[in-house]
Amino acid sequence: MPSFKFQLIVSPLLPLREFQLLQLPNVALREVMKNLNLKELFTLSLCSQKTKNIVKFNQNKSLKWEMCLSCMKSVLSIGNGRDKVNRIVVMNKPTGFQRYLRKTETVRIGRLNVSFMKSFGAVELIFHCDERTGFKALADYICDVFSTVPSVIQTYSGYLWMLEMYRNSLEFIYIYWTPIPLSHEEVLFTLTSCEAIELFILGCSIIFRKFLPIFSR
Repeated sequence: MPSFKFQLIVSPLLPLREFQLLQLPNVALREVMKNLNLKELFTLSLCSQKTKNIVKFNQNKSLKWEMCLSCMKSVLSIGNGRDKVNRIVVMNKPTGFQRYLRKTETVRIGRLNVSFMKSFGAVELIFHCDERTGFKALADYICDVFSTVPSVIQTYSGYLWMLEMYRNSLEFIYIYWTPIPLSHEEVLFTLTSCEAIELFILGCSIIFRKFLPIFSR
């Protein structure tokens, strides 16, 4: 499982001292948790069921963030934000040489065994299943840990299935431009599969505000 250590500045005059997070008393643990960013909290939750529960019940409940489901250049990710998304986790496709280039560890996302790769940027996970199943499991996991639901979706043709992953009302949907424009069926699918305050389809000059699906299913 991913090891998780922090550095605590005991005094400006003393060097940084490393300590195990889970050895802290409850009060100190809650204070530390309030100062962790989303990527750190997510990584900690992957270590074990115990750390997942610690994150779930001790995080800063006043933290407001916009959960964004995104797909760019066939790379699925989940992050925070709308216009400038700060990626928390990236879902990578398995390749034969990855295991030799970078060390991986096995973690659990729902019922799935997933390969965790250490990274300086967003957390990188390799799912050994089809994209749709893996991404739904990942999104459900984050929704559970952080008691939230997606509010932003950024996607394009070929990944419009993301629009029907959840039935909650969205703040913003952004459909990227591609050399091949959306077909009539894809536009109709977009207009009928979700509910959003704002829908923007780049390349079609279509902007809907306070958008509701045309047909109910």
